[in-house]
Amino acid sequence: MADLGSTSDVSNGTIGVAVARSSAPVQLVHQIRTVLDQDNFLLWKSQVLPVLRGHNLDGFLDDSRQAPARFSIDANGAQLQTLKKGSSSCNQFLQQLQSLADRLRSIGSAVTDHDLVVYASHGLGSDYDAFVTAITMREVPPIIREFSNLLLAHEARILTNLRNSSSSAVHITTASTGQSQPSTHQEAFFAGRGRGNRGRGQYNRGRNGQRGRGRGCQNNSQQESTTDESNSKCQICQKWGHEALDCYHRIDIRYSAPVSSPSPQALVVEPAQPVNNQGAWYIDSGATTHVTSDINNLSSSMPYNGSEAVHIGNGSGLTISHKGYSIISIGDITLKLNNLLCVPAITKNLLSVSQLTADNNVLVEFSSKSCFIKDYTTNKTLLHGTLCNGLYKLSPPSHHQALHVSQQTADIWHYRLAHCNFNVIDTLKKAQAIKIKSSDSVIACIGCNKAKAHKLPFVPFSSKTTQPLQLVHSDLWGPAPVLSSKGHRYYVHFTDDFTKFSWFYSCASKFDVSLLFAQFKSKVENLLSAKIKTFQCDGGTEFKPLMSRYPEISFQVSCPYTPQQNGVAERKHRHIVELGLASMFHAGLPLKYWDLIFESVVHVINRLLASDHHSFSPFEKLFSHKPDYSFFHVLGCTCFPLLRPYNTHKLEARSEECVFLGYSSLHKGYYCLHIPSDKIYVSRHVKFDETSFPFKSLPSPSNVVVDAEGINTTLTILPQSTVTATANAQPIGSPPTDTAVPPTPLPPPPNRSSQSTTTAPKHHMVTRSQTKTLKPRKFPHHQIHTASQVPYNVGEPTCYTQAVKSDVWRLAMATELSALAQNATWELVSPPPDAHIIGSKWIFKTKYKPDGSVERHKARLVAKGYNQEEGIDYEETFSPVIKPTTIRTVLSIALSLHWPCHQLDVNNAFLHGDLEETVYMSQPPGFADLNFPDHVCKLKKAIYGLKQAPRAWFSKLKQFLLSHNFISSQADNSLFILHKGATTIYLLVYVDDIIITGNDNVAIHTLMKSLDDQFSIKNLGQLNYFLGIEVIHHNSGMHLSQTRYLSKLLEKALMHTAKPCNTPMQAGNQLSKFSGTKLQDPQQYRQIVGALQYATITRPDLTFAVNKA
Repeated sequence: MADLGSTSDVSNGTIGVAVARSSAPVQLVHQIRTVLDQDNFLLWKSQVLPVLRGHNLDGFLDDSRQAPARFSIDANGAQLQTLKKGSSSCNQFLQQLQSLADRLRSIGSAVTDHDLVVYASHGLGSDYDAFVTAITMREVPPIIREFSNLLLAHEARILTNLRNSSSSAVHITTASTGQSQPSTHQEAFFAGRGRGNRGRGQYNRGRNGQRGRGRGCQNNSQQESTTDESNSKCQICQKWGHEALDCYHRIDIRYSAPVSSPSPQALVVEPAQPVNNQGAWYIDSGATTHVTSDINNLSSSMPYNGSEAVHIGNGSGLTISHKGYSIISIGDITLKLNNLLCVPAITKNLLSVSQLTADNNVLVEFSSKSCFIKDYTTNKTLLHGTLCNGLYKLSPPSHHQALHVSQQTADIWHYRLAHCNFNVIDTLKKAQAIKIKSSDSVIACIGCNKAKAHKLPFVPFSSKTTQPLQLVHSDLWGPAPVLSSKGHRYYVHFTDDFTKFSWFYSCASKFDVSLLFAQFKSKVENLLSAKIKTFQCDGGTEFKPLMSRYPEISFQVSCPYTPQQNGVAERKHRHIVELGLASMFHAGLPLKYWDLIFESVVHVINRLLASDHHSFSPFEKLFSHKPDYSFFHVLGCTCFPLLRPYNTHKLEARSEECVFLGYSSLHKGYYCLHIPSDKIYVSRHVKFDETSFPFKSLPSPSNVVVDAEGINTTLTILPQSTVTATANAQPIGSPPTDTAVPPTPLPPPPNRSSQSTTTAPKHHMVTRSQTKTLKPRKFPHHQIHTASQVPYNVGEPTCYTQAVKSDVWRLAMATELSALAQNATWELVSPPPDAHIIGSKWIFKTKYKPDGSVERHKARLVAKGYNQEEGIDYEETFSPVIKPTTIRTVLSIALSLHWPCHQLDVNNAFLHGDLEETVYMSQPPGFADLNFPDHVCKLKKAIYGLKQAPRAWFSKLKQFLLSHNFISSQADNSLFILHKGATTIYLLVYVDDIIITGNDNVAIHTLMKSLDDQFSIKNLGQLNYFLGIEVIHHNSGMHLSQTRYLSKLLEKALMHTAKPCNTPMQAGNQLSKFSGTKLQDPQQYRQIVGALQYATITRPDLTFAVNKA
């Protein structure tokens, strides 16, 4: 009998049977009166079979009729899940729901009571939100029978309330546009309580623009009927001309006739008699927004300038004066009242149920006498209302937590609004959004002054000079990363403000600026017959001696870190460097010729038209005649100077292929570099091939970087008396020179060793009376490095041969060997025949203090671990490394609890680790035993450089700490924690650096004493420098800085002269691995990126840019 149907109520003798071909269920009520039991089967059968035959269902029992197809299950299931109540009554809705369920059951698809409750809840409209919420909050969901009874009771209560409302003279109307007002009370009731067009303009909060408790009109295609209404017969009143959905005699009296289009509406209430309790609030489940008559109920408001009004029952409209929001505070719960309208003429304050539940995590429950606003999560009652004249009046919360907004001082509002500008607060006050005591005076906010300090705008510089030398701009550039051909690292320029003419001087040191300025001053004052009146520069130490030496000159010095005040000189730097580098890159010139190229670029710039001089160049404005542009040639191109005066016999070539390096302002000629001899000639008789660039055809040149001491660069000058002019050579005009004579060469450095020397390329200079080639001077090889070979710290030796020449490094090596001997690190043995022997070498490192001064010189003997073989010389190598997050966390804890932070350094930490493998190492370079030179070191302790050394040391330290009741943190194995009674100690380990902090100083010192006894440690005192991070303690906290670390990184990346910028990366910059030029040294790139990642410990603003690298 499973296919028979489903029994709805067996006890009543009622069986509900669904026929597959029927759209409505077959209710067999009072047709079968006998309840089946163990004794009356035949009697029950005699009653059941006729009924089944009468409804054509008996075929399902004897399989003469097939069960419906599978698609019927899917179709009926989809219809069941999407079924909506719509305009039908709850009874009709439940019957239709039960019919679909019975139909599915009859074709073999199971539908549980819980499924029916869920489908029914989803199909109900928004009028039943409170009912659905109450059902879903139950721990045990109801069965469908209980659900149906509760739903029908809720529907009956709604209808009762509607009748009571209509009889108590409460009028609910719509504020509509483009729609006539209803003429009768019943029409107004239907139009106002409709589902379809609820809300008022921008305050419409309905789902899909539709909310309400009735069915109302809907602008929905599903509600539009294509049937001719004149031929339709109502199933309710049995009259023609309309359908049941449009019948006013139906039970669901909330339905109103459809209209052509929706219009914005707002529901308000006005009782027949005025009330005195203006502060009371009423819950209205039909209102779409909150309404009040008192503007003081708005915490924040603004004037409402819209054209809409709130209409009441008599058809008149009530003006909306303000719009805003407010709050209700109940303990730690705050209810937000958004879209709160102020209507001065309204007599009751209304709270919209839909608005309240949408903006807050609450639910609203109604009963016949009261209503409750409850917390949706905890089901705790927040507010309670009682029925009063058909409306639910809310009781105010305890402790005066009703709606209110108080006047506060301007500074309080300034603090509330996140320290916004006081002009913003004044604007909000004028808009009546906030209330401020009128007697308040604006105070000076210390927090704003500290946080919002910024650079003031710069007034555009406008020159008022009327003659040369009234104002001279100057600035020093450098140091250059590559020594120039003259041994210079800096240059200084002097630019006249009136003519914009510049003079260029290169120098070896910034302290040469005083001498160069004296030369410049003497030259230009003699040339122009005028005195320098004002000198503009920055506050660099190179310019300070000038102020006391030349009191007759007025000095204008820019403020610290304000290069904008010296903008003319700064922009001149950019112009010189950009044009100079462009010329060098175009011709492929080595960077060591930057001084000659920059000098030539200044020579050209002085003859270019200036933007502020229109059609005049600086040269023309200074000397009152136009420059000769035919003298210019492409820098770096091939040239052929006349070299006949240097020939030793008549058969030698009269010229050689050279490279054009620029213009000499000291001589009337060109700079010509002969690459094979590395000589620079100055000649006015030169022919040029401006399409050929010799350095481009050569391999990438090594830019020679040498010490500035002892460089004696000379210049070959051709005798003018022996040279005849050529047709293509043009003489240089006779303007005054705009470059400086190179300063006197510095004396050679003391204590230079004559061993291991090599010849450094240089320029041989021959004066007018001296034409012989000078013998090149020789420099120690460790002073000469190509640009790609410059060590990170030039003061650190790279091998034993270099270090042995210095007393400090010899002492450092002796100290290291002494420590190795004390720890019995190895024993000398004869090398076994099959032994794998790894090498050893010395590593030298200079240790610095946080201020950059030298702390000590450290030499370390290390094994060449890269020669080790896995499985023979080592097995496991992993050793944990402390995480930056752990460092910040521990320091934050110590700072917040005012714990001291101690720093320890373990002397020769790796030598304390015990080796588990047999490792043979060669004797230390320079310290081999003279009696056993062929012996090797059999290591008994771990040594630096071994792959397993970090692991061996960490295991030894961890074993010691665990024996002293420490535990290893699961989040970071480098963090050890001790909790013993009231004592708490944190210990951080990074190789041989240890940080200890805790709340018990006695226990900390006892631990440090035990560590020293076991491992020999050095107490560095209070934490001040750890892993490149400088820690500065002050009263209010702890400052972490990596200034020195970042400075070294900039020097390593050759970026220490770069100008700072506000952001590390341009916004919106799109990077791709397929764009750009590949770097020549990928290893250096990886090193820099890794260093930048470590820098993000104290510079989180770099994180995004570093992750893009």
